[in-house]
Amino acid sequence: MTCRKCHATCFLEDTHVCPPAWTVWCVEDGEDTHEDGKLVYSWDAEAAVSEWAERRDVVYADYVICGGDETVEVFVCPEGKPELRVKVSVRGEMCPTYYTTIIEDDTDDNKEGAGEEEVLIP
Repeated sequence: MTCRKCHATCFLEDTHVCPPAWTVWCVEDGEDTHEDGKLVYSWDAEAAVSEWAERRDVVYADYVICGGDETVEVFVCPEGKPELRVKVSVRGEMCPTYYTTIIEDDTDDNKEGAGEEEVLIP
């Protein structure tokens, strides 16, 4: 089940506790003050900025942050407490994932009728 407030996956709704809310804003994206920022639920400021960065890359679809070529500076503060803001730099990296599928297997062991046992290739 997904929490309606913080969007976390929770298995026991009765015992779920949402993490604190943080406001994250990036001047480079035209967000001049905390009032322009995005609300993120997280246990600390750095984790909130990481969550913000992941969302930002997906929304803008340019993947500037996780592309690893650029460090972005943002501000973060507990929700409703802009006087406690801190400036944080965030960068990321892409982790490529590869998928393979055998499309042809010419070995004698795997040809039709080579035996009744199923051959599993790890």
